[in-house]
Amino acid sequence: MCASLICVIAGKLVYHGPREEVLPFFESQGMHCPERKADSDFLQEVTSRKDQKVSIATSSSCILLL
Repeated sequence: MCASLICVIAGKLVYHGPREEVLPFFESQGMHCPERKADSDFLQEVTSRKDQKVSIATSSSCILLL
């Protein structure tokens, strides 16, 4: 298991820190991982332009990072 994560969107660093703090970080930005979604799937959605469009269409609480 990795101790820290780096999340990059379009070549820009959006998160670098401990693995256990990545979800609280995105929650503080208004993006919440649904209960039945795997953490890895959620992180893929918030860092993928295509998946962000789907999330935003289904949830008004998401913030577009790109």
